[in-house]
Amino acid sequence: ASILMKYIKLPYQEVCVRFTGFGSEEDEWINVKKHVRQRSLPCEAAECVVVLPGDLILCFQ
Repeated sequence: ASILMKYIKLPYQEVCVRFTGFGSEEDEWINVKKHVRQRSLPCEAAECVVVLPGDLILCFQ
């Protein structure tokens, strides 16, 4: 995933997230304070298929 920062006068900071294999039409601007966790547990690409929503992991492909 790639992350772009948005610097405008908001009461919160946002970043743009683009996942590998998706185009710019799939970009998402998300609130850093609410939706980005400080750390994730890494796993291999083969293990990504067993990931459930809310799991604290980061998939590398």
